[in-house]
Amino acid sequence: MGDDGIFNVAKLQGGYTRYLAAWNGFTPGIGTAVSTGIVPRRLGSSYGGRFNGGFGVYLTLRPAARQM
Repeated sequence: MGDDGIFNVAKLQGGYTRYLAAWNGFTPGIGTAVSTGIVPRRLGSSYGGRFNGGFGVYLTLRPAARQM
C-alpha cells in the first residue's frame, strides 16, 4: 500500500426478512441487518477502530405471488 491515499476496505453484512400475509396484491415484510466495516490499521484512528459495527431495521413491499 503506497501513500497515494487509496486503501482497501471491507464490509461483512447479514440479515433476515420476515414476509407477512399478502395484502391488496402486495406482500409486506420487515427485516433486520447487522454489519461490520473493516478498515486498514492506518485508518483505524480516523474511524474509531478497525471494526465498525452497524445495525438496520427496514420494511419492504413486493408484488404478491399470483394464483393459477
